[in-house]
Amino acid sequence: MDMGCSTGQFTRVLASEFGESHVQGADVSKKSIKRCRKRNPKLTFRYISNGFYRENEGKYQHVILSHVLEHVDRPARILKKLQSLLRPDGSLIVSVPQERIRGDSALPENLFNLSRFKFENVHRQKHSLSSLSSLLSETGYSYKDHRYIHSIIKAKNKKCFGNHSLVVCSELAKA
Repeated sequence: MDMGCSTGQFTRVLASEFGESHVQGADVSKKSIKRCRKRNPKLTFRYISNGFYRENEGKYQHVILSHVLEHVDRPARILKKLQSLLRPDGSLIVSVPQERIRGDSALPENLFNLSRFKFENVHRQKHSLSSLSSLLSETGYSYKDHRYIHSIIKAKNKKCFGNHSLVVCSELAKA
């Protein structure tokens, strides 16, 4: 499950790798889901509404939350909700931008805001490996692995200025 699928671009990439019947996307935006369904009629896209978590309880082996947590005020709340979607042996994969300057990963939005003389950072929070690991632990997950995704150098997996994203893989903590 690609949670917060937005345009469905990453969902399509996952589907090309794992098969259309094995990948789904979900988003809180009805407009995004409608657009995704129109552009990708062979893929399943779900609108996250009131019954979403209950209807999909224990359904997914893997849930991917890519570039979502930095946009919400209460990330712990979302992470706790995601637990219900996972199978007992499932994993949660979280990707967050690695900003050097507050909001710099959201360049198109920042340029738009500057053009109208109104700056509104679309990123509500900034996450590091330490803060994300703590947040995951506090919300019932255990850390498995992480990787830094560099903007240019593919094989580089170190914290550095040129990183684009941090990806952390976790699983439900054993009771």
